[in-house]
Amino acid sequence: MNEDPDQIDRVLDLLASKERRKVIEYFDENAADTATVEVLSAQLGRVKVESGGTDQSSTDVAKRQLHHVHLPKLEEYGVVEYDPRAGQIRYRPDEQVESISAFLDEV
Repeated sequence: MNEDPDQIDRVLDLLASKERRKVIEYFDENAADTATVEVLSAQLGRVKVESGGTDQSSTDVAKRQLHHVHLPKLEEYGVVEYDPRAGQIRYRPDEQVESISAFLDEV
């Protein structure tokens, strides 16, 4: 049994954003433990294009959102380490986060 009753709420809050789920999905699908902000923003930009956005501006917006919102939140939870100067992200796998993210993608 989970000793922290608020743990599931924190995971659901973390995964409430489609963009953060896509970051988790990127690392899971690519079996990678590192990526750059450029790679992840291009990935998120493609998702926005598929849902009706524009390609370059979507990538730029995704990059800003990654830097200011999503990566800090993922880092706060401990799922990534983010070096903003180098633009590098190191993934720290979390089985609970991955399984809930996978479940949410199926819903």
